[in-house]
Amino acid sequence: MAYSQEKPRLTVAVASNFYYPLTQILNNQRFDFDVRLVTASSGVLYAQALNGAPFDIFLSADKKRPESLSAKNLSTAPWRYALGKLVLYPSKPNESIDTIITNAKRIAIANETSAPYGLAAAQVLGSVLVNRAKIVQGNNVAQAFQFADSGNADVAFVAESMVIQAYKQSQNAKYLTFQSVNSTLHTPIEQFGVVLQKSKLKKEAAIFKDFLLSCTSQIQLNKLGYQTDLSQITHKEGC
Repeated sequence: MAYSQEKPRLTVAVASNFYYPLTQILNNQRFDFDVRLVTASSGVLYAQALNGAPFDIFLSADKKRPESLSAKNLSTAPWRYALGKLVLYPSKPNESIDTIITNAKRIAIANETSAPYGLAAAQVLGSVLVNRAKIVQGNNVAQAFQFADSGNADVAFVAESMVIQAYKQSQNAKYLTFQSVNSTLHTPIEQFGVVLQKSKLKKEAAIFKDFLLSCTSQIQLNKLGYQTDLSQITHKEGC
């Protein structure tokens, strides 16, 4: 991505599950500033923010880490921008998820300590009492997806946004072979963001936040694998 030498540059740290959807809703958006995206697992980005990384905004895949930054007076109060959906990929629609993971030899999940989607996957596997020796952990949900997609794991628990991304980019029907996981089997994947207190681009960060929470952006995110509650959106332009 080319950056202007004249415009301010807003740095957004974004959890790996949300990187592609964010690039999509930014595609046709023009600001009076540039946007630089940095992506990793929520836990890694949180640790970097604590250590003084030059982020203006942190978009986590959970609520806990943004709340922690706010409690330490390192950020604004958290605001929810999406609710993530956990899916099993690949998956045959005529087989139950329990049967698929019981028969699988290797099951990929994101790191359950640093990645909220990994924690959700671990909770689902715990409810089925799966042998943990079968579980392969990626650093983040994108790597868990790569394990299954490359055949290094039989299946993976990933964000729905990841399989939607893969299908949009390749039009390969194999990316349509996934099943949604019952959300009652894991804690909600509430994705929250904050503006870092040390940011020198507070005005630009506020504009970016309004854009992300606008009705137009939220409708797009619904199509990209996230659940959003449009009744809670205050910026209703485009609806």
